[in-house]
Amino acid sequence: MDLYFVVVLTFCILISEKRWVVSSTKLPTADNLTWSSINLKTILEWQPAPTGFTYTVEISGKLTNWKKNPACIKTKNTECDLTGLLQEVKDTFYAHVISEPEGTNEEAEEYPYKVSPAFTPYNQTIIGQPDFTLKENEAKTKVKVMIKDPDTPYRNSNKTFRSIREYFNGNLAYHIYYWKATSTGKKTENTNTNEVEINIEKGESYCFSVQPVIPSRKDQTRLGHVTPPKCTPSQGSFLGDYGPALLIIVIIAVVLSIIITVSICVACKCKKSTEEKKTENMPLKDV
Repeated sequence: MDLYFVVVLTFCILISEKRWVVSSTKLPTADNLTWSSINLKTILEWQPAPTGFTYTVEISGKLTNWKKNPACIKTKNTECDLTGLLQEVKDTFYAHVISEPEGTNEEAEEYPYKVSPAFTPYNQTIIGQPDFTLKENEAKTKVKVMIKDPDTPYRNSNKTFRSIREYFNGNLAYHIYYWKATSTGKKTENTNTNEVEINIEKGESYCFSVQPVIPSRKDQTRLGHVTPPKCTPSQGSFLGDYGPALLIIVIIAVVLSIIITVSICVACKCKKSTEEKKTENMPLKDV
């Protein structure tokens, strides 16, 4: 009897485990795993949205062990912010997006998963738009372009955000595009510093935009996001400085001046004509 009970129990356990394995392997796996990274803020995205199951994301690098973001455990989302686990920016990482039965608290290696493409933050993050300001010299013949490096999500010990240059150093450069506000022809100035002085024509308004570049890269991630343009005010141009409204006032003043001048001339001519007629009508004096 005891032997029979043991055999039946063993058979039931085997059947149960077999059903569990079959059930877990039937779970859909994630697809189209894609990395999205700007200024070292990195998100992993995938498809499809889960129905009746959840996703858990784990990640490891060649130099780091497997880790999980608590916000991406048994989640219904199709993206996971992994920025906090990628601070070793020169390491190469792989992520597993694991499909798990909904409502279970068990962990097992048999759950199906999809492996992401390799991702190295230092080589693949896109550099976002920097901020910049313009300053003209007193003679209005030069413009100094002052660039502020973009911030990363990572902080220094004093809680301030680390700039992207703290990671890329001399491997971060900028293209500065500039052109006359009245023209479409662009010129380019390249610099690996945060300040550059550019010669301009006095009296002209110039527009500037800045684009980050990582010279060591050869693919589409080499160029970062270009900024919207900023323009200097025009100098020495009447219309540029004061606009059409003041021009209208000047035109009206000129027209009024002409009318007044003509009126005065007409009045003077009429007075002279009257005086001449009076002289003609005066009797001659006796000699």
